[in-house]
Amino acid sequence: MAQEPYRALLRRLAATAVGATLGVTCAGDEREPEDDATGEPSGAPGAPGEAAPREITLDPPLDFALSPYTGWTRAHHEALFARMCLGLAEHVSDDGAWVEASWSGFDGSRSYMAITRMLLGVGAWLAEPSNPAVFRVRGIELDLIELARAALLSGTDPASAGYWGDIVRGEQLEVEAAFVAQFLVDSRERVWATLDEPARAQVMAWLSANDTTYQSNWVLFPATRNIARAVLGYPVDPAALAAQLDVMESMYVGDGWYADGKPGSYDYYNSFVIHPGLLWWAVQLGDTDPARRDRVIRRARAFVDHLVHFFDERGAAVAFGRSLSYRAAVLAGIQALEHSGASPLAPGLARRLSSGNLKFHVGARVDAEDRALDGHDLLRAGLIAEEHAILEGYHEHGAQYFMSRALDALRLPPEHPYWSAIEAPAPADTGSFEHVIPAVGLSLDHAPEVGAVTLMPTALESSASLRDKYGRLAYSSQYYFHAANVTPPFPSDSLVVSAALDEFSSLRGEPLAGLVAPGFAFTRYTIAPEGPMDWINRHELASAGVAHDGATLRVSCARSSLSEHALLREGGASLALDERARWQVLPWSRPALHVESEAGAVLLVGVHGYDRVELAEPLANRPNVIDPSARYPLLSDDDPALSAACVVSYQRLGARADELAPYEHLVAEVSVDGELVELALSDGQEVWINMSPETDLRTVTLGGASVTGRLRFARVDPARGRVTAVGAELVVVAPLVADAAEPWSFALDADAGDEPPDSTRPSVLDCRLQDAATLRCELSGPATIDAPWTAPSRAWGRVIGTGWRVIDSVAAGQPYALSPARFDELAGAQALSHATVELRRG
Repeated sequence: MAQEPYRALLRRLAATAVGATLGVTCAGDEREPEDDATGEPSGAPGAPGEAAPREITLDPPLDFALSPYTGWTRAHHEALFARMCLGLAEHVSDDGAWVEASWSGFDGSRSYMAITRMLLGVGAWLAEPSNPAVFRVRGIELDLIELARAALLSGTDPASAGYWGDIVRGEQLEVEAAFVAQFLVDSRERVWATLDEPARAQVMAWLSANDTTYQSNWVLFPATRNIARAVLGYPVDPAALAAQLDVMESMYVGDGWYADGKPGSYDYYNSFVIHPGLLWWAVQLGDTDPARRDRVIRRARAFVDHLVHFFDERGAAVAFGRSLSYRAAVLAGIQALEHSGASPLAPGLARRLSSGNLKFHVGARVDAEDRALDGHDLLRAGLIAEEHAILEGYHEHGAQYFMSRALDALRLPPEHPYWSAIEAPAPADTGSFEHVIPAVGLSLDHAPEVGAVTLMPTALESSASLRDKYGRLAYSSQYYFHAANVTPPFPSDSLVVSAALDEFSSLRGEPLAGLVAPGFAFTRYTIAPEGPMDWINRHELASAGVAHDGATLRVSCARSSLSEHALLREGGASLALDERARWQVLPWSRPALHVESEAGAVLLVGVHGYDRVELAEPLANRPNVIDPSARYPLLSDDDPALSAACVVSYQRLGARADELAPYEHLVAEVSVDGELVELALSDGQEVWINMSPETDLRTVTLGGASVTGRLRFARVDPARGRVTAVGAELVVVAPLVADAAEPWSFALDADAGDEPPDSTRPSVLDCRLQDAATLRCELSGPATIDAPWTAPSRAWGRVIGTGWRVIDSVAAGQPYALSPARFDELAGAQALSHATVELRRG
């Protein structure tokens, strides 16, 4: 690879006023006379008395003793950082502030965003004194200080050809300026300290104080500028900064999650921007407001306790929401907590997640050219490789360099436990899990036989142009979705849609209601009409997903409006097809289609209400976000209904052709009574779901257990000793263990502390018998548990994932009461909306 662009830059800077200000030298540009004794250029790095620049190899050896899950060590993170820096240095413009490279799919070839966003990674690198500012990679010597100073001085100088422009409220430079501000603080000992006063004045004149912007995650960008000014000793209005932090905090909804500007706007921006931005304030200025600092850290801890469940065994995170081309930037929340010193994660777990996700995006070798980085060492714009279908309109070329946030851990010294601890298993490494985030209505499940994490959202809202990235009924870490669009025809992968004229030309509408429980997600949403009475007709569609050992059972009911009939159509997961792909309609008594390719396998079965199944035809200009050839199985209902119409299906991901036999009769029986649906499964489990808009007080008996309340959902698994109930005024009575002298009884109190009783607010009770003497319950409210204790027992209240516990004594034969105050103490400790209680007897 040619070295001229970087060396030419040094020549140009050395000959200009900017170069003089920066003190750039031309060492290494021309060959200097060699020292007779050493053969090294005299006065150059590596001359007698000076250490030669460290060589960073792009293919360091894997170490499965230290990192049994990924093989990656700090050397691999360093290699990725060095390669990204090299790509930019090799394509930097004459003025030093832009990258001159043509990324396919974008107009123009100049990008300042690649520079400003890579500065986040450079700042983290320079913050650690043991990281060399000068190193060699692919035989090229890089001086990060000189590169950064050139960019700063040129990019902030209105008289320079490389000037980035004025910072205008609501425009992109407001975002990029925040990254420059953070870089100045992170690298202040090695960059800021070397600038003379005129240079500092120029940078700070550009990086002026600011107190207004969009009321979303954007509020943290001017806040970051203000934080940097305060840290570096420049004037800032403390009230303005406090107001900006107040705006962000006002969007907190619980369980560690913030809304991004409006209700229902929940996505990875919590990890991309919100938690890293707030934690950076906590580290830099948190002592000025200890109460706020403690809230910020407490909520960030709660967030990462949930975030660890979004990653599968390969390190891939569930793909949903916008800005997925930022790739591994989803790790930023985890690494910001590591930097703050307040992470609840074991260091080996934090590194396992980071290394795994980076490795997933980059490939088995850091120097690979078939995934995130190309043959010019530049980041492609896409989710995995070059995939423009994933991009949003605001993604200019270079925006993908936000991935540098995933390299923030390089600010930690090599001896830090983050790097020295043995990798610890992620939740997906340890087997199956069902995990819920009630405050934002997200339900996640993982089955090792599938090898993917599935997300079922219930209350996400977004604009029509982004609805495919938020509005599907399921998202996956392995099976991706079709691209967002606003004109028909619309893809219906991972979606149930209703139509009247068999055109299916309407997008899913806004969510009206939703709730989650372990292994369960319920949502009700609208479907715009197709008929001529658009101004008065409207469909409502309720859909419930139930996770079951790697399969997802789905019950959906449509309510048609006035005279417009309802037809239902359901798409399965989208699968990239190759020349060896195969698909077949199975000769089962129910419509069933199996699709298999190198990318995976999908089985979709219509259990009730569907008449046929087919493989959906490709949609022009509606590609899957990783492969234009992707298609999905499609169930259809050919019998229109004037009233409520309910259908039942199930999908199994990952099942190959020779593994299908156990799934033919997975659902043994189906009973549909209006909008009340009961399923009997082949393994003895029984499921009951109320799909109607309202719930009424009733008692349901399943598998020997009795569940009473205003029920939405009940599930009993006698073989595993599990009972799950969702509803208000819950009372559950179940034997759970064959030799129990009396049934075990559970009640959830609707009274939430000082608030008046609310008989309509749903609660969640999910109890599982761990063994004959141990019961583990997830609770979303105060509860009373009455069991046939035979000896004094102990109960542990524990916030999920944090390891924080409270121990109570339980007298023999007495019920254990988790009072409203006690529940608040348990769940509120990390700002979570539910708690876990473990009971033991004997």
